Amino acid sequence: EYHLQVRESQLEDDAWYECQVGPSENSSGIISQSIVLTVNIPPKRLLITQYRINSTVTWVAGMEYPLTCQVKDARPPAMVAVIKGGIEVPDVPSMVQPGSQDKVFSTESTLRVTPQKSDNGKWLLCSASNAVSLVPAVAGFVMNVLFPPEPPVIQGYKGSLVKAKDNLKLTCISLSGNPLATLQWLKNGDVISRNWETDDTGQLSRSDLSLSLTAEDNRATVSCQALNQVSPLPLEASVTLHVVFLPEEVKIIGSSSTQENKHLSLSCSTSSSNPPVLLRWWLGWKELNATDVTISEADHGGKITVSNVTYTAHREDNGLPLICEAYNEVVMYAKTATVTVKVQYPPQKIWIDVPPPEKHFRAGAEVKLTCFASGGNPLPRLDWYKVPELCPP
Repeated sequence: EYHLQVRESQLEDDAWYECQVGPSENSSGIISQSIVLTVNIPPKRLLITQYRINSTVTWVAGMEYPLTCQVKDARPPAMVAVIKGGIEVPDVPSMVQPGSQDKVFSTESTLRVTPQKSDNGKWLLCSASNAVSLVPAVAGFVMNVLFPPEPPVIQGYKGSLVKAKDNLKLTCISLSGNPLATLQWLKNGDVISRNWETDDTGQLSRSDLSLSLTAEDNRATVSCQALNQVSPLPLEASVTLHVVFLPEEVKIIGSSSTQENKHLSLSCSTSSSNPPVLLRWWLGWKELNATDVTISEADHGGKITVSNVTYTAHREDNGLPLICEAYNEVVMYAKTATVTVKVQYPPQKIWIDVPPPEKHFRAGAEVKLTCFASGGNPLPRLDWYKVPELCPP
C-alpha cells in the first residue's frame, strides 16, 4: 500500500493523478482510476490603477471620477466589491480575463464614483475574494472631498434701533465646508474687513466685526461673505442697519428786533436726524404756536425739521429769551437755540423838575432844571429847548 501526499501545493501541482502497479509473474499491471487535483489560489494583491494605495485622494463633491480595481492571478476568478464610506456600492461590473499563466484569472472592475460631502475623510476600498479566501484582499485610499461651506449667519443684530456713537459688535459664522470658508465683511458693497479664524474641532469659520456707528451708517447694508476654492459664488448674509442719530445743530434764523406792536417772524431749523425731532417755541415761559412746520428728507435717511413762528411783539417782551426747543420723547432728546427779543417803544412819560412857580430869582442867579423820561427802548435822548431857540444840553 502506497500513499501520495502533496504538501504546499503549487499551481504546477494542478493535474490528473493515477496509481499504477506494474505486472508480476502472476498478474498483469494495474492502473487505478484517475483523479484530478485542483489547486485554487486566493486573490493576494489588489491594484487601483488611477490612485496610489493608502494615499489621500482629493475629489470635488458631486463630480464623477473613474475607478478601476484589478486583482490578478486568482483561481477561481475573484469577486470584486467596492466599499465607499463603509457602504458597499451596488452593481459593480466585473470583467474576468486569463491571468499571467494558465489556469489563473484576473478580474477587473471599472466604475464611476460620485463622492458626496459625507464621504470626506472616509475610506474608499476595493475588496476581492473567492471561494478559498480566508479574508478578502483589500486596497484603498482616504477620500478628501472638497465641498462648499454652508451659507453664513450674522449674529448680534436683529434689525432693532441702534444709536449713533454706540459700538455694534457683529459675528459671522459659516459652518462646514472643505476647506473651511474664508470670510470677509462688506458695507454697501465695499470690503471693510478680511479677518477671520477657523475652528477645526467645531468645523466652522468665524469673524467678528466692531462698528463705531455714525449717522452715515443708517440704512447701510452690512454683509458677510463666505467662500472656499470650490464655491461657484460667494455665499452671503446681510443686515440693514437702522441707526438713530440726533441733530448736531439747532439754529434760529431771522431778526429778533422789532418795534412795539409789530410782527416778529423767525425760523428755526435742525440739521439731519433720525427719527425727525419736533420743534416748539417759548417766549420766556410762555409757549408760542408755530405758524407752520415742515419736515423734509435729508442724507442717510434722516429728516430736517423747520418751524416758523410769527407773533406781535409788545414792550413787555423786551429782553425775554425766545427759545426754539428741539425734542424727541422716544429717544429722550432735547436741544435748544435761544435769541433775546428786542422791542423798540417810545418813552411812557417825560417831565421837568423845576422850582415852584412862586419862587423868584435875581438876574444872573443859577437855576437847576432836571428833565426826566420813563420807559422807552432804546433809552431816549433828552434835548433841551428854549423857546423859541434850542438850548444846548
